[in-house]
Amino acid sequence: MSEKASSASPLRQERRPPPSSRTRRAIVWSLILVALLIVAFGAKPVYHWLKARRAEQFATAGDTFARAGKWDDAAQKYRAALQLDPLGYRGLEGGARLATLLGHPEAIDLWEQVYKLPQCTTADRQEYGELLVKLDRLNVAQRIIERLLKSDPDTRTLDLASRYSHKMGDSAKAIEFARLAVKRSPKDDTARFQLADLLAQMTDLAQRAEARKLLWELAGTDGIYKRPAIEALARAPELSGDERNRVLEALDTLSPPNITDALLASDLRIQLHPEDADRIYDETIARWSRGEIADSIQLARWLNVHQQPERVLALFSVERALKNNKLFLTRLDALGILQRWNEIDELL
Repeated sequence: MSEKASSASPLRQERRPPPSSRTRRAIVWSLILVALLIVAFGAKPVYHWLKARRAEQFATAGDTFARAGKWDDAAQKYRAALQLDPLGYRGLEGGARLATLLGHPEAIDLWEQVYKLPQCTTADRQEYGELLVKLDRLNVAQRIIERLLKSDPDTRTLDLASRYSHKMGDSAKAIEFARLAVKRSPKDDTARFQLADLLAQMTDLAQRAEARKLLWELAGTDGIYKRPAIEALARAPELSGDERNRVLEALDTLSPPNITDALLASDLRIQLHPEDADRIYDETIARWSRGEIADSIQLARWLNVHQQPERVLALFSVERALKNNKLFLTRLDALGILQRWNEIDELL
Protein backbone atom coordinates (compact mmCIF):
# COMPACT_ATOMS: atom_id res chain seq x y z
CA MET A 1 0.00 0.00 0.00
CA SER A 2 2.82 2.36 0.87
CA GLU A 3 4.65 1.44 -2.31
CA LYS A 4 1.63 2.43 -4.42
CA ALA A 5 1.34 5.68 -2.57
CA SER A 6 4.99 6.39 -3.04
CA SER A 7 4.80 5.61 -6.76
CA ALA A 8 1.75 7.82 -7.25
CA SER A 9 3.28 10.72 -5.41
CA PRO A 10 5.83 11.62 -8.11
CA LEU A 11 3.08 11.56 -10.74
CA ARG A 12 0.96 14.01 -8.80
CA GLN A 13 3.96 16.25 -8.28
CA GLU A 14 4.70 16.59 -12.06
CA ARG A 15 3.75 20.16 -13.17
CA ARG A 16 4.25 22.23 -16.42
CA PRO A 17 7.11 24.51 -15.69
CA PRO A 18 6.12 28.21 -15.41
CA PRO A 19 6.88 30.35 -18.49
CA SER A 20 10.08 32.23 -18.41
CA SER A 21 10.10 36.04 -18.20
CA ARG A 22 11.25 36.25 -21.84
CA THR A 23 8.23 34.25 -22.99
CA ARG A 24 5.87 36.41 -20.97
CA ARG A 25 7.31 39.58 -22.49
CA ALA A 26 6.92 38.16 -26.00
CA ILE A 27 3.27 37.36 -25.34
CA VAL A 28 2.63 40.82 -23.94
CA TRP A 29 4.31 42.56 -26.88
CA SER A 30 2.40 40.39 -29.33
CA LEU A 31 -0.87 41.43 -27.75
CA ILE A 32 0.17 45.08 -27.83
CA LEU A 33 1.13 44.79 -31.50
CA VAL A 34 -2.20 43.20 -32.37
CA ALA A 35 -4.03 45.96 -30.51
CA LEU A 36 -2.04 48.64 -32.32
CA LEU A 37 -2.78 47.05 -35.69
CA ILE A 38 -6.49 46.93 -34.88
CA VAL A 39 -6.44 50.58 -33.86
CA ALA A 40 -4.40 51.63 -36.90
CA PHE A 41 -6.54 49.88 -39.47
CA GLY A 42 -9.81 50.65 -37.74
CA ALA A 43 -9.11 54.33 -37.05
CA LYS A 44 -8.76 55.31 -40.71
CA PRO A 45 -12.30 54.27 -41.76
CA VAL A 46 -13.69 55.84 -38.60
CA TYR A 47 -11.78 59.06 -39.34
CA HIS A 48 -13.14 59.19 -42.90
CA TRP A 49 -16.64 58.47 -41.67
CA LEU A 50 -16.41 61.33 -39.18
CA LYS A 51 -15.15 63.68 -41.89
CA ALA A 52 -17.96 62.68 -44.23
CA ARG A 53 -20.48 63.10 -41.43
CA ARG A 54 -19.19 66.59 -40.64
CA ALA A 55 -19.17 67.49 -44.32
CA GLU A 56 -22.82 66.47 -44.61
CA GLN A 57 -23.65 68.72 -41.66
CA PHE A 58 -21.98 71.65 -43.42
CA ALA A 59 -23.91 70.86 -46.61
CA THR A 60 -27.19 70.73 -44.69
CA ALA A 61 -26.42 74.14 -43.21
CA GLY A 62 -25.65 75.38 -46.72
CA ASP A 63 -29.06 74.17 -47.91
CA THR A 64 -30.72 76.10 -45.09
CA PHE A 65 -28.89 79.32 -45.96
CA ALA A 66 -29.66 78.84 -49.67
CA ARG A 67 -33.38 78.50 -48.98
CA ALA A 68 -33.20 81.73 -46.99
CA GLY A 69 -31.47 83.53 -49.84
CA LYS A 70 -28.22 83.97 -47.88
CA TRP A 71 -25.96 83.14 -50.78
CA ASP A 72 -22.59 84.02 -49.22
CA ASP A 73 -23.27 81.99 -46.08
CA ALA A 74 -24.48 79.07 -48.17
CA ALA A 75 -21.36 79.20 -50.35
CA GLN A 76 -19.11 79.14 -47.27
CA LYS A 77 -20.86 76.06 -45.91
CA TYR A 78 -20.69 74.19 -49.21
CA ARG A 79 -17.02 75.13 -49.53
CA ALA A 80 -16.33 73.78 -46.04
CA ALA A 81 -18.18 70.56 -46.90
CA LEU A 82 -16.10 70.02 -50.01
CA GLN A 83 -12.85 70.69 -48.17
CA LEU A 84 -13.69 67.85 -45.80
CA ASP A 85 -15.14 65.55 -48.44
CA PRO A 86 -14.26 66.64 -52.01
CA LEU A 87 -16.41 63.89 -53.55
CA GLY A 88 -19.32 64.13 -51.13
CA TYR A 89 -22.67 64.17 -52.91
CA ARG A 90 -24.41 66.68 -50.64
CA GLY A 91 -21.65 69.27 -50.88
CA LEU A 92 -21.23 68.89 -54.64
CA GLU A 93 -24.95 68.91 -55.38
CA GLY A 94 -25.65 71.91 -53.14
CA GLY A 95 -22.68 73.83 -54.49
CA ALA A 96 -23.69 73.04 -58.08
CA ARG A 97 -27.25 74.29 -57.57
CA LEU A 98 -26.05 77.49 -55.89
CA ALA A 99 -23.45 78.16 -58.61
CA THR A 100 -26.13 77.59 -61.27
CA LEU A 101 -28.53 79.96 -59.52
CA LEU A 102 -25.88 82.68 -59.27
CA GLY A 103 -24.56 82.10 -62.80
CA HIS A 104 -21.05 81.19 -61.69
CA PRO A 105 -18.83 79.40 -64.23
CA GLU A 106 -17.80 76.65 -61.79
CA ALA A 107 -21.35 75.26 -61.95
CA ILE A 108 -20.46 73.12 -64.98
CA ASP A 109 -17.51 71.44 -63.23
CA LEU A 110 -19.53 70.81 -60.07
CA TRP A 111 -22.40 69.23 -62.01
CA GLU A 112 -19.94 67.04 -63.91
CA GLN A 113 -18.70 65.68 -60.58
CA VAL A 114 -22.27 65.14 -59.38
CA TYR A 115 -23.12 63.32 -62.62
CA LYS A 116 -20.32 60.81 -61.99
CA LEU A 117 -21.58 59.87 -58.51
CA PRO A 118 -23.87 56.87 -57.94
CA GLN A 119 -26.19 59.13 -55.88
CA CYS A 120 -26.88 61.36 -58.92
CA THR A 121 -30.66 61.71 -59.36
CA THR A 122 -32.85 62.35 -62.38
CA ALA A 123 -33.42 65.91 -61.14
CA ASP A 124 -29.64 66.40 -60.99
CA ARG A 125 -29.23 65.21 -64.58
CA GLN A 126 -32.07 67.45 -65.72
CA GLU A 127 -30.58 70.55 -64.09
CA TYR A 128 -27.16 69.72 -65.50
CA GLY A 129 -28.65 69.22 -68.96
CA GLU A 130 -30.60 72.50 -68.74
CA LEU A 131 -27.44 74.40 -67.87
CA LEU A 132 -25.52 72.78 -70.73
CA VAL A 133 -28.23 73.72 -73.23
CA LYS A 134 -28.37 77.27 -71.87
CA LEU A 135 -24.60 77.63 -72.31
CA ASP A 136 -24.66 75.97 -75.77
CA ARG A 137 -22.57 73.01 -74.58
CA LEU A 138 -24.70 70.87 -76.84
CA ASN A 139 -22.33 67.94 -77.42
CA VAL A 140 -22.17 67.22 -73.70
CA ALA A 141 -25.89 67.91 -73.29
CA GLN A 142 -26.69 65.29 -75.92
CA ARG A 143 -25.45 62.35 -73.86
CA ILE A 144 -27.26 63.61 -70.76
CA ILE A 145 -30.55 64.03 -72.61
CA GLU A 146 -30.29 60.69 -74.42
CA ARG A 147 -29.88 58.94 -71.07
CA LEU A 148 -32.86 60.79 -69.61
CA LEU A 149 -35.07 59.91 -72.59
CA LYS A 150 -34.38 56.18 -72.21
CA SER A 151 -36.22 55.83 -68.89
CA ASP A 152 -39.84 56.99 -69.08
CA PRO A 153 -39.12 60.72 -69.58
CA ASP A 154 -41.20 63.13 -67.53
CA THR A 155 -42.42 66.58 -68.61
CA ARG A 156 -39.21 68.32 -67.58
CA THR A 157 -37.08 65.92 -69.64
CA LEU A 158 -39.32 66.33 -72.69
CA ASP A 159 -39.14 70.11 -72.33
CA LEU A 160 -35.35 69.89 -72.08
CA ALA A 161 -35.22 67.71 -75.21
CA SER A 162 -37.36 70.29 -77.00
CA ARG A 163 -35.04 73.16 -76.06
CA TYR A 164 -32.01 71.12 -77.11
CA SER A 165 -33.57 70.27 -80.49
CA HIS A 166 -34.43 73.94 -81.05
CA LYS A 167 -30.83 74.94 -80.30
CA MET A 168 -29.68 72.29 -82.77
CA GLY A 169 -31.91 73.84 -85.45
CA ASP A 170 -34.39 70.96 -85.63
CA SER A 171 -37.69 72.83 -85.23
CA ALA A 172 -39.86 69.84 -86.14
CA LYS A 173 -38.24 67.69 -83.43
CA ALA A 174 -38.45 70.55 -80.95
CA ILE A 175 -42.19 70.93 -81.53
CA GLU A 176 -42.67 67.16 -81.34
CA PHE A 177 -41.03 67.00 -77.90
CA ALA A 178 -42.95 70.12 -76.78
CA ARG A 179 -46.26 68.52 -77.79
CA LEU A 180 -45.37 65.35 -75.88
CA ALA A 181 -44.60 67.46 -72.81
CA VAL A 182 -47.98 69.22 -73.00
CA LYS A 183 -49.74 65.90 -73.61
CA ARG A 184 -48.10 64.44 -70.53
CA SER A 185 -48.89 67.50 -68.36
CA PRO A 186 -51.71 69.56 -69.92
CA LYS A 187 -51.75 72.00 -66.99
CA ASP A 188 -48.00 72.63 -66.96
CA ASP A 189 -47.56 76.32 -67.89
CA THR A 190 -43.85 75.92 -68.64
CA ALA A 191 -44.55 73.21 -71.21
CA ARG A 192 -47.44 75.16 -72.73
CA PHE A 193 -45.40 78.35 -73.06
CA GLN A 194 -42.50 76.46 -74.62
CA LEU A 195 -44.83 74.98 -77.23
CA ALA A 196 -46.44 78.36 -77.91
CA ASP A 197 -43.05 80.03 -78.27
CA LEU A 198 -41.91 77.43 -80.82
CA LEU A 199 -45.13 77.58 -82.83
CA ALA A 200 -45.03 81.38 -82.92
CA GLN A 201 -41.67 81.22 -84.72
CA MET A 202 -43.01 79.09 -87.56
CA THR A 203 -44.03 80.43 -90.97
CA ASP A 204 -47.16 78.28 -91.11
CA LEU A 205 -50.20 80.42 -90.28
CA ALA A 206 -52.07 77.55 -88.64
CA GLN A 207 -49.17 76.93 -86.26
CA ARG A 208 -48.97 80.62 -85.37
CA ALA A 209 -52.72 80.67 -84.75
CA GLU A 210 -52.29 77.70 -82.40
CA ALA A 211 -49.53 79.63 -80.64
CA ARG A 212 -51.81 82.63 -80.08
CA LYS A 213 -54.52 80.36 -78.67
CA LEU A 214 -52.08 78.96 -76.11
CA LEU A 215 -50.78 82.42 -75.28
CA TRP A 216 -54.28 83.79 -74.67
CA GLU A 217 -54.89 80.92 -72.28
CA LEU A 218 -51.69 81.68 -70.38
CA ALA A 219 -52.42 85.41 -70.40
CA GLY A 220 -55.63 84.66 -68.51
CA THR A 221 -53.79 82.96 -65.65
CA ASP A 222 -52.06 84.45 -62.62
CA GLY A 223 -48.91 82.35 -62.98
CA ILE A 224 -45.36 83.35 -63.86
CA TYR A 225 -46.10 83.12 -67.60
CA LYS A 226 -48.86 85.73 -67.57
CA ARG A 227 -46.54 88.63 -68.41
CA PRO A 228 -44.41 86.71 -70.98
CA ALA A 229 -47.58 85.49 -72.68
CA ILE A 230 -49.03 88.99 -72.95
CA GLU A 231 -45.72 90.35 -74.25
CA ALA A 232 -45.55 87.56 -76.83
CA LEU A 233 -49.06 88.38 -77.98
CA ALA A 234 -48.11 92.05 -78.33
CA ARG A 235 -45.33 90.99 -80.73
CA ALA A 236 -47.58 88.69 -82.79
CA PRO A 237 -47.90 89.98 -86.36
CA GLU A 238 -51.38 88.67 -87.15
CA LEU A 239 -53.40 90.37 -84.41
CA SER A 240 -56.74 91.84 -85.41
CA GLY A 241 -57.81 95.28 -84.25
CA ASP A 242 -59.91 93.81 -81.45
CA GLU A 243 -57.02 91.59 -80.35
CA ARG A 244 -54.68 94.58 -80.24
CA ASN A 245 -57.10 96.39 -77.97
CA ARG A 246 -57.35 93.31 -75.74
CA VAL A 247 -53.57 93.10 -75.51
CA LEU A 248 -53.37 96.82 -74.68
CA GLU A 249 -55.81 96.31 -71.84
CA ALA A 250 -53.85 93.32 -70.64
CA LEU A 251 -50.56 95.27 -70.72
CA ASP A 252 -52.14 98.02 -68.61
CA THR A 253 -53.00 95.50 -65.90
CA LEU A 254 -49.44 94.28 -65.44
CA SER A 255 -47.73 95.36 -62.25
CA PRO A 256 -45.20 96.72 -61.68
CA PRO A 257 -45.01 98.57 -65.00
CA ASN A 258 -41.75 98.38 -66.95
CA ILE A 259 -40.38 99.97 -70.08
CA THR A 260 -40.61 96.77 -72.16
CA ASP A 261 -44.37 96.62 -71.68
CA ALA A 262 -44.68 100.38 -72.22
CA LEU A 263 -42.87 100.20 -75.56
CA LEU A 264 -44.96 97.23 -76.67
CA ALA A 265 -48.09 99.20 -75.77
CA SER A 266 -46.80 102.19 -77.75
CA ASP A 267 -46.21 99.92 -80.75
CA LEU A 268 -49.80 98.70 -80.58
CA ARG A 269 -51.16 102.25 -80.28
CA ILE A 270 -49.17 103.34 -83.33
CA GLN A 271 -50.53 100.34 -85.25
CA LEU A 272 -54.08 101.25 -84.24
CA HIS A 273 -53.67 105.00 -84.74
CA PRO A 274 -50.73 105.75 -87.06
CA GLU A 275 -51.91 109.35 -87.39
CA ASP A 276 -51.09 109.86 -83.70
CA ALA A 277 -47.56 108.49 -83.92
CA ASP A 278 -45.79 111.77 -83.04
CA ARG A 279 -47.94 112.24 -79.94
CA ILE A 280 -47.30 108.62 -78.87
CA TYR A 281 -43.53 109.06 -79.30
CA ASP A 282 -43.53 112.21 -77.19
CA GLU A 283 -45.68 110.67 -74.45
CA THR A 284 -43.47 107.62 -74.26
CA ILE A 285 -40.33 109.77 -74.04
CA ALA A 286 -41.85 111.96 -71.33
CA ARG A 287 -42.74 108.89 -69.27
CA TRP A 288 -39.46 106.96 -69.52
CA SER A 289 -36.61 109.36 -70.40
CA ARG A 290 -35.83 110.14 -66.74
CA GLY A 291 -35.58 106.56 -65.56
CA GLU A 292 -32.62 104.26 -65.12
CA ILE A 293 -29.82 104.25 -67.67
CA ALA A 294 -31.01 100.84 -68.90
CA ASP A 295 -34.43 102.39 -69.63
CA SER A 296 -32.82 105.21 -71.63
CA ILE A 297 -30.85 102.69 -73.70
CA GLN A 298 -33.94 100.61 -74.46
CA LEU A 299 -35.97 103.74 -75.28
CA ALA A 300 -33.27 105.05 -77.62
CA ARG A 301 -33.01 101.72 -79.45
CA TRP A 302 -36.80 101.66 -79.86
CA LEU A 303 -36.81 105.18 -81.31
CA ASN A 304 -34.04 104.25 -83.74
CA VAL A 305 -36.04 101.21 -84.91
CA HIS A 306 -38.94 103.59 -85.55
CA GLN A 307 -36.65 105.92 -87.53
CA GLN A 308 -36.78 108.71 -84.98
CA PRO A 309 -33.10 109.69 -84.80
CA GLU A 310 -33.74 113.36 -83.97
CA ARG A 311 -35.67 112.31 -80.88
CA VAL A 312 -32.77 110.04 -79.88
CA LEU A 313 -30.28 112.92 -80.14
CA ALA A 314 -32.55 115.10 -78.01
CA LEU A 315 -32.99 112.32 -75.44
CA PHE A 316 -29.56 112.72 -73.80
CA SER A 317 -26.47 114.88 -74.13
CA VAL A 318 -23.19 113.91 -75.76
CA GLU A 319 -21.53 114.09 -72.34
CA ARG A 320 -23.97 111.56 -70.91
CA ALA A 321 -23.55 109.30 -73.93
CA LEU A 322 -19.77 109.28 -73.50
CA LYS A 323 -20.17 107.85 -69.99
CA ASN A 324 -21.94 104.69 -71.19
CA ASN A 325 -20.85 102.58 -74.15
CA LYS A 326 -24.35 101.28 -75.01
CA LEU A 327 -25.84 104.77 -74.84
CA PHE A 328 -22.98 106.04 -76.99
CA LEU A 329 -23.70 103.37 -79.64
CA THR A 330 -27.38 104.36 -79.83
CA ARG A 331 -26.29 107.93 -80.49
CA LEU A 332 -23.95 106.75 -83.26
CA ASP A 333 -26.85 104.75 -84.76
CA ALA A 334 -29.03 107.85 -84.75
CA LEU A 335 -26.33 109.91 -86.46
CA GLY A 336 -25.90 107.10 -88.99
CA ILE A 337 -29.61 107.17 -89.83
CA LEU A 338 -29.25 110.92 -90.44
CA GLN A 339 -26.06 110.30 -92.44
CA ARG A 340 -24.15 112.81 -90.33
CA TRP A 341 -20.81 111.12 -90.93
CA ASN A 342 -18.66 114.09 -89.90
CA GLU A 343 -20.17 114.13 -86.44
CA ILE A 344 -19.59 110.37 -86.14
CA ASP A 345 -15.92 110.88 -87.04
CA GLU A 346 -15.61 113.61 -84.40
CA LEU A 347 -17.12 111.38 -81.72
CA LEU A 348 -14.88 108.47 -82.65
